[in-house]
Amino acid sequence: KGLERATGEIFHWLNSDDWLLPGALTEVARAVRKEPDAVGWVGACKRVSPEGLVLSVIKPKGLRKEELADWEKNQIYQPACFIKKEAIRKLEGVDESLHIAFDFDTWLALTDSGVLSRIESVLAMAIIHPEAKTQAKRHLMVSEHVSVLFRRGFEDIAKDYVARIARSEMELREKVERVRSNFVYRLLRPLLKRLGMLGSK
Repeated sequence: KGLERATGEIFHWLNSDDWLLPGALTEVARAVRKEPDAVGWVGACKRVSPEGLVLSVIKPKGLRKEELADWEKNQIYQPACFIKKEAIRKLEGVDESLHIAFDFDTWLALTDSGVLSRIESVLAMAIIHPEAKTQAKRHLMVSEHVSVLFRRGFEDIAKDYVARIARSEMELREKVERVRSNFVYRLLRPLLKRLGMLGSK
């Protein structure tokens, strides 16, 4: 709906829990003048806790399609991404069948028609909180990312991604089991349960 109503040349959307930093649009205007043939311009984004603590700064690295497909190494944050309206209209907007990974899918699709240009400045802040879709529905995010990778022809990256997640899950379970079998944990478990610090399991 926003894309249908947009009247400018550069398209951008902002989630309700993110915001642009002062001077961001000036930086984007400079980047557009510098590289007017790009299909998008990508800046850095601060990840911030609800209390205002800066957790990390995500800077754009590899912006070619093959690099963006390896999302863990070349992640970009949507609030700091600006798209040429003409380019995203050719895609007929984002894929609304995707609940979380529609921006990831859009970046990959855009690189088929042109280049994404890097902006070194921090343009936006994203609040990282438990209710955010990417946190609360992490299983869905992983599923959709894998689906997009297969759709866009990156089966090998998708398989490696799933294998890494599986290994991480196994390692986490092993650590939990080691803690549960620890003598001190078994001794303190009844007290922790009474204090409400453990679940029913």
